[in-house]
Amino acid sequence: MNFKKMFLAIMAVAMMIGFAGSAFAACQSGTFIYGASAQYNFWKAQAPTFLTTNCGTAVAFSGSPAADTNSWIVVDTAGNWFAVANKASYDGICSIAGDPASVAACALYAPTTCPPGQRNRPVFNGGGLTGALVCAPVTGGAADVQAATFSQITAGELNGPLGGGVISRDFTTNPLAGIDAGVLDDYNPVVVPFAFYVNTSVKVTGIAGPGNGITETVPNLSTSQIKLLFSGQIKDWSDLGSYTDMDGTTWSFNAKQTVVCMRHAGSGTHATLDVTQMTVPSTTGSSSLLEVENCSNFAGCDAGALNSGAHGASSWGFFFNDSTSGVLNCLGGSGTWGNNLGAVGYADADKGVNPTGYGTPGSIQQVALNGVSANPNTIAASIENGDYDFWTIENLYLPTGTPTAAGTWYGDLLRFAGSPANRLDVAYAQNCQMHYWKAFDTDPAYYRASLPACPAFTR
Repeated sequence: MNFKKMFLAIMAVAMMIGFAGSAFAACQSGTFIYGASAQYNFWKAQAPTFLTTNCGTAVAFSGSPAADTNSWIVVDTAGNWFAVANKASYDGICSIAGDPASVAACALYAPTTCPPGQRNRPVFNGGGLTGALVCAPVTGGAADVQAATFSQITAGELNGPLGGGVISRDFTTNPLAGIDAGVLDDYNPVVVPFAFYVNTSVKVTGIAGPGNGITETVPNLSTSQIKLLFSGQIKDWSDLGSYTDMDGTTWSFNAKQTVVCMRHAGSGTHATLDVTQMTVPSTTGSSSLLEVENCSNFAGCDAGALNSGAHGASSWGFFFNDSTSGVLNCLGGSGTWGNNLGAVGYADADKGVNPTGYGTPGSIQQVALNGVSANPNTIAASIENGDYDFWTIENLYLPTGTPTAAGTWYGDLLRFAGSPANRLDVAYAQNCQMHYWKAFDTDPAYYRASLPACPAFTR
């Protein structure tokens, strides 16, 4: 996740100079962005360039402490630091809002090891990281979605099939809506795509046409199939029936009991799945998501508990997980699960076509959605052209009144994130590119004339 070509790095520096008026126009220590994993990944890769460009210093060291690999810090030779950490989108919003006691969701679900408005960051000294953590004020709250989008509820084991204790997260009775009113401003420089992943034990077989008799892993899922799977209406892949592809082959899903791997409520990825794929077309906009991990009505499940860790690999299951890595472990058969799961789930598209390191090697495969590939090498273009709809515009919440003009620290930070030259990798896109003009290129002067120049950022 670095600049793909040297000239992009040169462009990034040149653009920063242009925005700030001169190099090193804004230098500020103590930046701490917390919340969604997408912005954690972005700034983990790009903060060294941003910090050294704006402060005119070299990087002294960077890294994550053993105590918390979900937190990271970069420090320059002058002692300026830029830290990022991630947990879930809702907590990014809670933390930057100061964890108000009046918002039950923050009081119930936010960590309690730090004072309100603070989270753990790595500790450093002159020689590097000490391996410890310290509470620090959050200066930017990262979330996949806006605060009002959290309306989901989940109940089940904290870590899905790996146990962890039964929890419930209810954003219908403890909403975040309104937490930002008059207190926070949200900025949207970056677009983040998500993708669906299926365990490679799930197969389809050609039953007619050119591919008759061929068996392969699942290449694609439709929105209708997603709705059936993630609403708990399907307990065996064969229940999805057959479909015909563009080459004229009719495929049938082989028999395999389903295991559905999801995130707990409060996850921005979970909320994005809900609003982009699962909302039922109706006046109420109701969701068809299954919200409770209770497989007691299905053979082989433990009726005595929600989502028992003893749930057999041959049984139907529906599991919520507290992290992206938890979903991938669920998909890949981590721990006692093995690799014969029939699992389906979702995660950031930049996890790649064949994510590794989660359960059995070679057990997870990314699939297309409605015939459009989620391959990181093509997904950004598919989003920019309006062909792929499982994505979100990231929110970076800052306290109202934070200076964001060009030449200020956070102004330059937002413009840096919003510049296509600083794209984290080919799986990401910038909000300023979301105008779909590429689909109407027959008259570029007309369609491009009113577009803002990149890197623009919006609120």
